[in-house]
Amino acid sequence: MKKLILLLIASFSIQIGYCQEKIKFGTVSLEQLQMDKYTEDTLASAVILHESSINYFIYDRTGFKLVSEYIVRIKILTTEGVDMANHSFLLYKGRSRDDSDNHSGLTGYTHNLENGKIVKENLAKKYIFTEEINENTQRVKFAMPAVKPGSVIEYKYTITSPRYAASRTYYFQRNIPVDYSYFSIKIPEYFRFDREVTGYERINVSVKDENQTFLLGQGKTHQCTAELITVEARWLPALKDDGYIFHYQDFSTGIKFELRSVAFPGSYYKDYSTTWNGVAKQLIESNSFGGRLKYKNLFISFILRNR
Repeated sequence: MKKLILLLIASFSIQIGYCQEKIKFGTVSLEQLQMDKYTEDTLASAVILHESSINYFIYDRTGFKLVSEYIVRIKILTTEGVDMANHSFLLYKGRSRDDSDNHSGLTGYTHNLENGKIVKENLAKKYIFTEEINENTQRVKFAMPAVKPGSVIEYKYTITSPRYAASRTYYFQRNIPVDYSYFSIKIPEYFRFDREVTGYERINVSVKDENQTFLLGQGKTHQCTAELITVEARWLPALKDDGYIFHYQDFSTGIKFELRSVAFPGSYYKDYSTTWNGVAKQLIESNSFGGRLKYKNLFISFILRNR
């Protein structure tokens, strides 16, 4: 009951006159470099000073795609915090480039204070690696250079994905404190998403309608209405894995989106709501699961009998 009440409070915390905290990427202040402790957690090894995720839809010759722009700035406070120099993100790999996630604009800087002067080193290509996890997943890894206690590191990248139907959760908490986090998504009227707030920390949510214009090519445009959802969080404590929780991120404060339906008036409608029949169908059609089962009909009967 206590968790339910906290979730409801977080879900309906609406802020009027929403204003995103801006940073000038590539430039840090002397105050940030001289910072040696985080006031809200004096034992923290590092702190996320700023994190933002801006999400929106575009339209090209293959259809709608979801674009996600990320920016992160982190202050390194101790030797243990140097581990925050290593980062990675996953990409879905389809049959072609049009069916796959694509990333662009991966840029980063490490800022240090040397003899009273701010010295900046950029993220070079030699520190960026791509590895194949399996036939459908890639991991992009990168390591920020010249990181030491006192450094401020920042990086940004953009992911463009045709998989707008995939369930997504944006987490505001990390294993180090977060001073400021911002999330926004602009959803065209044709898409209906169910959303759920998770975790226990307070976040501010704003929802409003806006107009949106898509470029269709050859000078043609299309206008529609869209729902703009913005979320802001401040002073979030570190979420620690105590070793007794199977998946500690399940307790992280975040917001989850799951596509319910897509509807283009007079031409197309698809319901993405999950049923047990749908689960059985998806599993049996998966090459990595159903494709390896010898008794497929028996599996389907079992699922439907125990739903």
